Amino acid sequence: MRREAAVGCYGAGGARAKATPSIAAALSWAVAVPSVSTPASLPELSLSALWPTLGLALGPAVALGLARFAYALMLPAMQGSLGWNYTQAGGLNTASAVGYLLGAATGAGVGRRLGLRHAFLLGMLITALALLASGLTGNYSWMLLWRALAGVGGAVTFVTGGALAAELASRFNARSGGLIVGGYFGGVGLGIMASGAVVPALLAAGVRWEGAWWAVGALALAACAYSWRSTVGMGGRVAGAGGGGVRLNLIPLTPTLISYFLFGAGYVSYMTFVIAFLRGEGLGSGAVAAFWIVLGAAVVASSWVWRDPIARWPTRQSLALILLVLAIGTALPLASAALLPVFVSGILFGGCFLAVIAAITALVRRTLPGAVWASALGAATATFSAGQVLGPIWSGWLSDITGTLNWGLLGSALLLLIGAAVATGQRE
Repeated sequence: MRREAAVGCYGAGGARAKATPSIAAALSWAVAVPSVSTPASLPELSLSALWPTLGLALGPAVALGLARFAYALMLPAMQGSLGWNYTQAGGLNTASAVGYLLGAATGAGVGRRLGLRHAFLLGMLITALALLASGLTGNYSWMLLWRALAGVGGAVTFVTGGALAAELASRFNARSGGLIVGGYFGGVGLGIMASGAVVPALLAAGVRWEGAWWAVGALALAACAYSWRSTVGMGGRVAGAGGGGVRLNLIPLTPTLISYFLFGAGYVSYMTFVIAFLRGEGLGSGAVAAFWIVLGAAVVASSWVWRDPIARWPTRQSLALILLVLAIGTALPLASAALLPVFVSGILFGGCFLAVIAAITALVRRTLPGAVWASALGAATATFSAGQVLGPIWSGWLSDITGTLNWGLLGSALLLLIGAAVATGQRE
């Protein structure tokens, strides 16, 4: 039997959209292809398809690149202005993660009721408005609400957008479909790069953190407008995917689920606090902007860097290696805040963190019957999201009790390292 054309977010065409409520499930839409060759009659990617491909990629750019990660760029200014400790600062990204979990749990229902495209665009609009609202007040309770709302909208966009990307990919041959789906998830990097180009420059020019939120919100609104124009005619209503009576047994995947939880806690802590750490080490606005842009570019490239290892290697090897590289990338700035190790940290981290989700998806496809993929990936994402909820508070608390972010980042690296060790116990 021919090896599958693609795995994870590096998948190819032929996918059939399913309304499955999770980040990883969005990836599963992109990989739900049979182990047969894609029909030779399917065409190559055309220039006309680049317009909707970019429109879809702007969904993850807004949902994660701007809504989740741009906060790190504003955190030092917000702390200086509002007097927050690190636990409070981490609490805002915990609120975002809680909102994301809620949005992931309800995204399938929204997609069924409104249709994939309308749900995708509604999520983008809600996220953009929440970003704009984040600049209206420094009240902590209101900020928690806006961060949670951005998480809800971002999750709906990310999940339904994955289905739309798979739908578009199915119109082209395997190679072109892989480019479309890989480009969709690489949109996270586009959002990171955009915020890196805009936010540090505004803050350096004397704009307050409120204005930086408004700028990010404006970018999100512009992206929403482009996506609305470029996705006309895509995505009808979809039916939910059930288990077909097949019982789901996740016990054999316990090592991977534990690793996924630890990854969720470790990666989000780095993405929350690394900019505050670098600014504390004396890096200027230009260096911080360049670091963030490089990290975002590495996210875009990761769709192709990890394609073959995830497809060919057992998960205990690929996932363990990815988490090990993430742990090294997280710890590098602690060894030296000189530009070279800092930029290497950004490249290693940006080049790996989305690959974890692809590796989990590949494992589910290889070890479980197709009828329970949706349920398994939903359970895996719940585990991952629990880590995202706890991670920023854990890292912030460590930083507060020790008086330095060094321990918070070290704690994150330790979680990722433990996750790599646990992943080696996975059997397939």
